[in-house]
Amino acid sequence: MKNRNLFLLLISMVIIGLLPMAASASSWPSFQGNNNNNGVTDEDITTTFATNWTSQTAAGDYAGLDSGAVIDDNNVTYCVNYNGTVYAFNLITGAQKWVNTNIANNDPYSYEVSVPAYNNDRLYVGLSNGNYGNTNIGSTIYALNATTGAVVWYNSSDTYFPSNYQIDSPIKYDSGKLYFSSVEFDANYNTIGGYFYCVDASNGNVVWRNDSSTRGYYGAAPAIIDDYVVVGDDAGIVRSFNKATGSLVSYLDASAYGSIRSGIVYKDGYIYFTAKPGYLLKASISSSGILSNLQSSSSFGSGVYSTSTPAVTDDYIYVGTDNGDYYNPIGTVKCFGTDLSLISESSNLGGLIKASPVVTTNTAGQERVYVTTNNNTGKCYWLTFNTTSERFTNSGYWQPNGSTYTLQGIAFANGYLVYGNDAGYLYGATGF
Repeated sequence: MKNRNLFLLLISMVIIGLLPMAASASSWPSFQGNNNNNGVTDEDITTTFATNWTSQTAAGDYAGLDSGAVIDDNNVTYCVNYNGTVYAFNLITGAQKWVNTNIANNDPYSYEVSVPAYNNDRLYVGLSNGNYGNTNIGSTIYALNATTGAVVWYNSSDTYFPSNYQIDSPIKYDSGKLYFSSVEFDANYNTIGGYFYCVDASNGNVVWRNDSSTRGYYGAAPAIIDDYVVVGDDAGIVRSFNKATGSLVSYLDASAYGSIRSGIVYKDGYIYFTAKPGYLLKASISSSGILSNLQSSSSFGSGVYSTSTPAVTDDYIYVGTDNGDYYNPIGTVKCFGTDLSLISESSNLGGLIKASPVVTTNTAGQERVYVTTNNNTGKCYWLTFNTTSERFTNSGYWQPNGSTYTLQGIAFANGYLVYGNDAGYLYGATGF
């Protein structure tokens, strides 16, 4: 009897092996693809852009899609335009599934940059100038039904979300909670304050809020690391909070290197981030959330800046740079070792790189890096880094119709990359 059962089991395994296997679905549910913000995938990303689509969203006087796209596990991509209009598109065809204009405002000078987060048929959106029932309600966090675009809940309480504060940083979802931050500007656009939040994803109630930052959080994505959430602020301080209680566990003073506008990246016991004046930094984080051993690269050079979140693979760290000059832009990708030594640098890509790199490790012997450029011809570049010679050896780009200034980088899932630009175009492409 045992032999007969074994025979039947083997036959079943052979039959199953002959059946066509469904492609494994992937997603890109938040900024840089996951809660560690490392922007790395082992799936192949196109270099031909052979199959592609373009979809139009509304654009303002100087902004369109400056918030990065996210992708769910059902081949739908979501984006938020300059005034808070939220769109859902089919990832494969580019066809619009729905649009929510009800939470948008009518200010042509709006500038929404917070990257939303997706989880389990909910899209979480943070707006600096929210709207509901044709009433401007200022800084607001929303949950939308990802199938229909309808508002499930929102929180615009002035007690927690003062109208003079902006939600300008990516949102992260983790275990039923949302983590994000805000910033306040003075009349000269200097950062002067801000809050870090934990919000209940089921109803929008604020679980805790920390107000210890003197400069607030501008573009800085938090990383979720086990029981802790770690984030850098515009004063150059990195904080580790207990994600359940909000208690401050540890902090690092990196203010000597300048403002932190990159996300925190976590990998193998270390955090990585950039400082705006042009430094790559690294620190240890213990299993109890304690930050220590701050290390820095050499300066990127005079007049070289970075707000780019590093992409961290097993052996290399990739960072986008810019010279801050929109009239004579210079932007490169730098590759560092995990000891923060500079290994290689790309040629000038002809535009400022504000985007955070995305890297595929799919091909043995090389890592391919994807960035967009923030200039009037805004392109999507790929650069091949040869891991034997440790040099950038090949590159190419995609420049679809309507290409222009592109602030955010790509999102990628199931063979398709997507990104948007200041003209309000959302682009999708694959090599299939």
